[in-house]
Amino acid sequence: MKRTGLIFRLTALCLILVFLFTGAAGAASTDLEAKLDELERIEQQILNKRNLLTSTKKQETSVLNEIKKLESELAKTKTELSKLEGQLADIKQSVATTTQELKEAEERLGQRQDYLSRRLRAIYENGTVSLLDVLLDANDFSDFVNRYSFLQTIIQQDVHLLRQVQEEKAQIAARKQKLESQQAQLAKITQETAAKRNAVESRTNEREKLLSQIQTDRKAYEAALNELEKTSQELETIIRNLSGGNSGKAPTPKSIIWPVKGKISSPFGNRYHPILKVWKLHTGIDIAVPRGTSVKAAYSGTVIVSKSLSGYGNTVIIDHGGGVSTLYAHNDAMLVKVGQKVNQGDVISKCGMTGMTTGPHVHFEVRVNGTPVNPANWLP
Repeated sequence: MKRTGLIFRLTALCLILVFLFTGAAGAASTDLEAKLDELERIEQQILNKRNLLTSTKKQETSVLNEIKKLESELAKTKTELSKLEGQLADIKQSVATTTQELKEAEERLGQRQDYLSRRLRAIYENGTVSLLDVLLDANDFSDFVNRYSFLQTIIQQDVHLLRQVQEEKAQIAARKQKLESQQAQLAKITQETAAKRNAVESRTNEREKLLSQIQTDRKAYEAALNELEKTSQELETIIRNLSGGNSGKAPTPKSIIWPVKGKISSPFGNRYHPILKVWKLHTGIDIAVPRGTSVKAAYSGTVIVSKSLSGYGNTVIIDHGGGVSTLYAHNDAMLVKVGQKVNQGDVISKCGMTGMTTGPHVHFEVRVNGTPVNPANWLP
């Protein structure tokens, strides 16, 4: 009877331990899934912010180049305007001088016209008799010739003076008209140049305001990106602590196998990202193989991720214990589930080109305590 009670108590204890272990494992699994989901969301936000930041930097560069061009155009316009204003001042001075000369010429013309008027009036009043009297009053023939020659000279001088005054007046009037035309033309050019200068200055001010806003946005995006990356690192630490449940023998360098056989199209290390167009760490190696190629587990372990992860696309992550995990990204199909045990060499997915990629390949990572390391040091 005592023995039966002891067996009953031991059985109950075993059931309680199993229940507690199962509950704890389930809770840990649930926590891991939740953190992985959160990490995926954060990584997607990081990707979005990086895209916004890249776009903003391009826009900033474009606006800076345009402002530089506008400033050069403005400087050229100001130089042209300064030159035109100098010409305008010269023409104004020339017009003033010409106006004074014209005034003086008109005064001289008035005097000559008055003189001519009096001469003509005298001729009209006296007529030919007066002239004839002058000639007939000659003492002799020689005096007559001299008087005739004198009268002819006076008449010729009067005619010459009249023509000279008329020509001078016409020349001054033509010059004044030409200068007035130049002045009007220069005023028009000055007005157009001033309008152009105002337009360039307005555009420059607008671009500078836009640049200021872009730079503000860029700083905000950089701050948000830094905060998101910090959060991502914290989540990776939490996931690292939650994913250490595999109790098998941890892999060592050179003990894992190639997930696929193919050419390495992009090695581990810093590279210029073909899509983001920025320098960043390439956390694994890219192995180029045809779409649909079977992807094998590089080492035995437990599947801790089998889902789409932002830029990675369809991704499988296997925990091998000892803080070592491997990652297989850009798959078309995933053939394993979270919590599933796999052996080295088992087919876990099919190669594809999901996520951020330019062609079909397997992105393969090895991480130690969550930190990516060069897979080349682990592969045979």
